[in-house]
Parts: sequence; structure tokens; C-alpha cells
Amino acid sequence: MSGTPTLQSLPGEILLVIHSLLSPASRLTFSMSCKRLYVSYFEKVPARKLTITWRPREFYRDDATVWMVDQSQVHEYMRARELCGFKSKKLYCGACKFPHPPLFFHPKYLDKHPDERICVQRIKGFWVEPGNCFAYSDLDVYRGVLQLDKMHSPRSLSLGWYDSGPSRHGSVLWSYYDILSLPKDKYISKTQIIKILSGFDLPTCPHVRLGDPMITGLHNGLPQQYIEELLDPHNPPLFDPTDIRAKCGFPGCRTSFRWTAHTSVDNPRWKTVYLHIFRDVRVNASVDPAWAAQLMLADETLLTQHWNDCFRWKTEMLAIEKERYINQARSGADAERISREAELRQRENMVDFLFHPRRSAHYPGLVRTLVASADKGQTRNKNGPSNLDKVETLDQNTGQHSSLWAPPTTPIVTSERIRGISLKNLPDETVAVFPRPVSNTLYTPLFTADELKVYYTKRG
Repeated sequence: MSGTPTLQSLPGEILLVIHSLLSPASRLTFSMSCKRLYVSYFEKVPARKLTITWRPREFYRDDATVWMVDQSQVHEYMRARELCGFKSKKLYCGACKFPHPPLFFHPKYLDKHPDERICVQRIKGFWVEPGNCFAYSDLDVYRGVLQLDKMHSPRSLSLGWYDSGPSRHGSVLWSYYDILSLPKDKYISKTQIIKILSGFDLPTCPHVRLGDPMITGLHNGLPQQYIEELLDPHNPPLFDPTDIRAKCGFPGCRTSFRWTAHTSVDNPRWKTVYLHIFRDVRVNASVDPAWAAQLMLADETLLTQHWNDCFRWKTEMLAIEKERYINQARSGADAERISREAELRQRENMVDFLFHPRRSAHYPGLVRTLVASADKGQTRNKNGPSNLDKVETLDQNTGQHSSLWAPPTTPIVTSERIRGISLKNLPDETVAVFPRPVSNTLYTPLFTADELKVYYTKRG
């Protein structure tokens, strides 16, 4: 061996001085580097040091007038303990910078590095709409007061409720979508419902989408409740408690669905059929199955594009359906109605070809041309701002303006704009048949049914 002095050859008293100059976490990792440093550290430390998580006296700091525990020192020490291989009943969370029981982690995160491990309450997986995604920690504040207003959007409203004391609280997120407007003397058929929802196939929860047979079969030809008043976006309709709603069958998921028909906003002689979605979330804790079942891991870019496609397609199709009802009620020669119906079918084919969420190809150049034509038309309209513009809001935390996601509300495919454009001149693609994409390309539930059953059974 070389005669060069090393750190291990220093006297024990000098090593103790070095230990005293280090933070608790650095002191622990330094002592675990070799046997000599390990003995020099633990020869003055009680044996219980190996089993207890931390000793408060080591983490006190002088804060002007009082002594208080330095939580950052505690967090670093708990992380160092786990990295050094000490056994503990709690695991370190890299997002919270704090240890939690294993129950607070998804099974796939248990074996990850402490810095990469994320607890369930820090996973942003509760999607309301694009740009509106939350973790439990975003809503939960001190003493159980929930910031439920964060989940509000123009199409969703959070309804808080409390039950059996302050320890039992939760929220129902109510979302609604207009599916079709038609004259009050007309009846909407199940075929029309399936046609609209096949393209307006939004995810309602991680397990159900609007185009699923469970929702389309719920309608049964007629809305189960007709209300003469306009739909109030701040108050959901009162439903018959004896009415059985369709519900998601996933374990722990409490999402339910309901149809109603209200007087149309645009025309009092028309009615609008709405689909209501109620996501009942018992936000008592991040480990509550009702909350965990609502979480999903999504590709934000693909999911946002899917929402844009669904709303654009629905906007165009509802405009076509409205013109179709007007054409059917028009008096005059049958030839004019037949000619108009042919134009509407041509528009339907163009809308399917360009915007259907399950279209087989994309034509951004043609879409940009149609959008530019619509923008020019709205520029000449002095009645208000363009519906194609993004909505800006003021962030109360940063004081800066940020753009919110705004769905398309103005149709851009008209008979005049597509005149001269023939589908035959575009690449040969399927228009009528669209294979439904695999769900996991957009999102996947955080928990599978088996994981949720096994994992949360441990709570008992």
C-alpha cells in the first residue's frame, strides 16, 4: 500500500469535527462511503439511529427569535436514508420532497429512484378539457378547504358538497354539450344521436367516450326530460331521483350521464338536446378510489388535437343539420329541396373528409384556405370579435395574460367556399368508413381495473 496519507487515516477526533460541519443528509451519506467513516460516525450515535427516521434536535435552526425545524434538512435527510439503503415504512416523493406511505404511490413508481418517484396526489391526470388538467395537490389546501373553482370552464361547473362533517367532502363536476338543435315539433332519432356522437367522440372519463354504445343507447329516441326554460350554465337541471342514469362500470369511477332538451338559445321555436356528464369525485384524499379512477396519462398534443377535431366536426355538422331542417320546411318545388339536399350532402362529405376525428388523412393546406376565408368574412362583421380568435385571461398568480383553449364555434365549410373543390381531385382516401383509433394513443387510465381493486384493498 502507498504511504500517502488518506482521509481514513485521520484520527477519530478529526473525523468527528468533519462530521459536525456537514448537514445531516451529507453526514449520513459521507459515513456510508467506507467502514472507517461509518464507525467514526455511529460510534457516538445511539443504535436507534438506524431505525428512527430522524431526530428533531439535528434539524433545528435559529430563525431570529425562535428555534424551529428546518424542513428542507429533514427532506434531504429522508432522501439520503433511502438512497443509503435504510429500511423505512415510508418512501420519499421527488415531487413533494417528503416521505409518504407506499399506499400514496402507484405500484409502478415504487421501484423508481426517489427523485423520479411521484405520489398520486402530485400526478396531473384529472382532465377537464385541454389546458385544464389538475392534480389533487392543485385543489387541496390547508385544513381540507378545496379550490374547486379551478375546475370551472365555459362548459363545466364544479358543484361542491359536504357530508357527515368536515372530513367528508367532495365535488361533482358537471359538464354539458349541445348535441343537436331542431324544431320543437320534430323528434330526434337514435340514428341521429349515433351519427353526431360518432364524430363528437370526446372522453368523458378515462374509461368512457361519447361515442360508446352505453351513451348512444341511453337516448332511446327521445330526451327523457324536456324543459321549457333555457339551460342555465350556472345551475344544472333538477333530475328525477328515481331515473336510472347510465353509469361507468369501471371500479371506483362514479361518472354518470343524462339527456335533456331545452328551448334553443338562438330560436325560441326550436329546442336543443343536451348531454350532461356528472363526474362524482369524493376528494376526501388523493388515495380515494373515486379520485384515482378519474386519473389518466395523456399525450397533451394528441388529446388537444382530438378535442379540436371533435368540436370543429360537430360545429360544421350542426350547421348542416340546421339547414337541413330549414330546407325540409321550405315551401316550393320539390326540385329545389332536392338540389339543396344534394349540396348539404356534399358539405357533409367535405366535413368528414377534412375534420372527422377518425379521418384517414390530413389536408392542412385546404383547411388553412377555408379558415382564411372565414377570417375575412368575420373581419367585415362589425357586430363583435371573431369566434375563431383565442380567448385570453389574466392569471391571478402571475399577473400575465394567457391563452385559454377555445373550441371552434363558427362553421367554415359553406357551399360557396367549397364550390370548385372536388374530392376526386384529392388523394383517394376513404370518407365514409373511419377505423376508431386505439384509445391508448390519446390517453391511458392511470390505474387498470385489477390494479385499482388490488391496490386499494390494502387500505382495509
